[in-house]
Amino acid sequence: EAGWGLFIIRLVAANSVLAAMIIWINSDLSLWIEWEMFERVAQLLLLIGISVVGYFVTLYLVGLRPQTLLAQRR
Repeated sequence: EAGWGLFIIRLVAANSVLAAMIIWINSDLSLWIEWEMFERVAQLLLLIGISVVGYFVTLYLVGLRPQTLLAQRR
């Protein structure tokens, strides 16, 4: 069906940006080991939050709109 190629390219772009963001934002493993539980949880929540926002912003910028995903087939 037409449109799947572009859809996959958009998803690959968003996933690539997501992976790059996680690698760039993530702290060194030695820091994670040194941190107390509260610091680990806070860092993890921050990492997840920034990653989610970045992923959906990237999807929007490459042209994948929520209406496209929610549209019903007729």
